Amino acid sequence: MREILYLQSGNFSNFIGTHFWNTQEEYLSSDVSEPLTDASVSFREEERNGGIDYTPRLLIFDFKSNFGAFARSNLLNPLNDDSTDSEALWQGTLQKTAQPPVPESAYLQSLNQNSNSQAIIPSDIRYWSDFNRLYHHRETLQPLPDRPEWSQDDNLTWQEGKDMFSTFDKDCELLDGSVRRFLEECDSPQGVHCLTDSSSFGAFTHTFLTSFRDEHPKLALLSLPSMSIQFDAGIENIHRIIQDALLLQKLSEISTLTVPLSPPSASWASGIEVNSRYQSSSIVASHIESVTLPTRLAKGYSHFSDYLLQVTTSLPSSARIAHVAGGNLEADVPFDFSTSKLFDLSLLQYGRHDVLRGLPASSPTYENWTINSHLNGFSTTSTIPPTDHHPSFSSLTSTSSSALYLSAYVRMGEKVLREPGVLNVLGMDGDEVKELVEELWAMHDTIVDDRAEDLKAKEDSFGEDET
Repeated sequence: MREILYLQSGNFSNFIGTHFWNTQEEYLSSDVSEPLTDASVSFREEERNGGIDYTPRLLIFDFKSNFGAFARSNLLNPLNDDSTDSEALWQGTLQKTAQPPVPESAYLQSLNQNSNSQAIIPSDIRYWSDFNRLYHHRETLQPLPDRPEWSQDDNLTWQEGKDMFSTFDKDCELLDGSVRRFLEECDSPQGVHCLTDSSSFGAFTHTFLTSFRDEHPKLALLSLPSMSIQFDAGIENIHRIIQDALLLQKLSEISTLTVPLSPPSASWASGIEVNSRYQSSSIVASHIESVTLPTRLAKGYSHFSDYLLQVTTSLPSSARIAHVAGGNLEADVPFDFSTSKLFDLSLLQYGRHDVLRGLPASSPTYENWTINSHLNGFSTTSTIPPTDHHPSFSSLTSTSSSALYLSAYVRMGEKVLREPGVLNVLGMDGDEVKELVEELWAMHDTIVDDRAEDLKAKEDSFGEDET
């Protein structure tokens, strides 16, 4: 067996993850003699009513209100309602007050009625659960208490995130409970695939993974943090940028490979509604699904750790950062979803794995592509947008452009050090920021290669608005 444990933490990461898992469900339910993927890599098997049920080997973390209408009907083995037992212990009068349940989306209603599911209207999607098509094990769902009403958003300081994990793990015994039980079901686990939101769950996830690493140091770890890159932002956004930089630096220390994801941009795809989490998450989800698919294939697969090391093995350092890029075959240049820039093919590439999907072997251009993996395209019933049902190209690449990425964060850190008043907003002292800047510069200097003669010029322009 080649089992992978999946983690998702934060609202946008769960939007990405829902698209990802809907696609896995497509592979699982496809009626073919030779399935494309090995279900045991990502799914748990559970005997039920004389048959086998499959649920994702997944832990979902989010604030409680972000789960939306995720009802008990989405759980194969829900906890028993203990309200009857509680009432039996009290002989007096009970007055119950309950918040009205969140109504299901029209899409979920059509699925639950066993009818042909209606097309998803992006503007109708409120929560990531509104388009979830899978049943989950009850231990998959890990809701955390909502932020106080006076809090303007879900952003947490680094210390708040660490404290949130410590409290949650103490109350729920996460590492000794759900995590241990999922791993004990595995014959030979390969590693962990982790999606996380930097601003809300970055510190929470890093603290979790650090503790996990102490117990499972040999398992491969792929970290995909969704970042908040706004270089021209004011003081209120500097907190998020520095937190992004801190998460990137700390994840690179414990991960086999870290692949940062930039915030949604209109440049991601034509016709995309940037403020629609459903649409923007589907674009990057399609490429994450594609570049990691070789680790889930039933035949001709790549072992998870070998695959991640293949991308970074030629790096001149331990700064294990890669980029995910791609687009449809009509695009002249792939788009880099780690920087929200066009993928710069002129820079050095230390390792790379390309996936081409949906281009038939009979196509006259098929032989023109030197590709690691040729795979089928997405199903037309997938929640991945129709624009990505056409032949597409996806790439996981370690490149010297990571040095550009790091230098942009360094410049912001140096700006903070020159403006002491900002430190109060960050909740950090100058020594902490200085140490972060030094660590990022060290990572930067080991990725830069003398052959990248134009790197300095590119660094000077990186982070500026494109014209």
